[in-house]
Amino acid sequence: GADRYDMRCQLFVFPATLTTSLYLLQGEALWRRVCNKRKLQRSVNLRTRKGANFVPVTKAKGNTEGSMENSMIHHVRYGWSEERCLAWLVSLVLLIFTGLAATRHFEGPPYLTLREIIAGGSAAAIAEIILYPIEVLKVRLQTGGSRTSLFSWHRPGVVAGTIRALSYHGLRLGLFPAVKRLLGDSGDDLITKLFVGAACGALGALIVNPLDLAKTRLQRDPKRYTNSFDALLSLPQQQGGAWVGANAAIIRASAGTSAQLVAYDMTKSLFSQSPPLVGVLLGAIVASAAYVTAAAPFDLVKSRIMVAPSSKNIDQQYTSFPSCFFHIYRNEGIPGLFRGWFPAFLRLLPTTLLVFPLLERFRIFLGAGAF
Repeated sequence: GADRYDMRCQLFVFPATLTTSLYLLQGEALWRRVCNKRKLQRSVNLRTRKGANFVPVTKAKGNTEGSMENSMIHHVRYGWSEERCLAWLVSLVLLIFTGLAATRHFEGPPYLTLREIIAGGSAAAIAEIILYPIEVLKVRLQTGGSRTSLFSWHRPGVVAGTIRALSYHGLRLGLFPAVKRLLGDSGDDLITKLFVGAACGALGALIVNPLDLAKTRLQRDPKRYTNSFDALLSLPQQQGGAWVGANAAIIRASAGTSAQLVAYDMTKSLFSQSPPLVGVLLGAIVASAAYVTAAAPFDLVKSRIMVAPSSKNIDQQYTSFPSCFFHIYRNEGIPGLFRGWFPAFLRLLPTTLLVFPLLERFRIFLGAGAF
């Protein structure tokens, strides 16, 4: 009965996933052709209004054998749209997810830690794609970039943001229970949980810092880069390199992750007798408040350091992270370190209300059990 039904589900899931991936790629290609046609028509109309004859630009033919133009990296960097990169990325993750789901009922499912990382990363990636227009709007309002619509299909930097979500949240949400399991009974101690959460957050932030930079720069100036890979590969040539601001990001991620995951774990335990969804949703709300509270001072310091070079006020020229922190503490007190707490909480809450319920479902679907 149940085993036969589960086998039929497994036989259905893989073809359905493959078909979805193919239709996704086909739809992206069709959408790209329509967009290119519209761009060409706008260019023709603009040149016609200016009284100029439109002459299509063609690439000069020549011997490019062995040149950079023939490499796959160059082709993806300059020839693929952001939407095409996203379609290929989603298709790849779907195939990996399906392969792991098909073996979830094996006795002692193989690659348990990988399953936990994929579950956490997939949940965060879905939330990233759904809420990405709000993130783009926030960055452009903060940096004075061009206006954008919340309902626009064009999402600059969404590939870098999705890869960042898969990596960063996958590592911190996947490694946290894995390390606790490795430590045995000592993994349930509060201090141990805090240290494990801080280590997982720091590792994730260190790895994804270049993706953070690429995403932010694409959000601010989408016309400067072809896609996320173009922005990412351009980082070494720009001032500061790929790990500029990594120190502040690591400290912020360590404090925020340790508080968030421990708060979620403890809240779920307190409501273990309630329906599972109640514990998950309450845990997500408490985890949001804990993350914002722990990360708020470091967020503020990071922002002050980033804008300090352009400030004309000599008092706002900070030499280091500690000097900025103590300057705010001396002049504004403890409340000054938590300025902007409520807007940050409202911005994070929808994400956590999406991520943690999806995380629980994906972990069960992949055979990793509850968080």
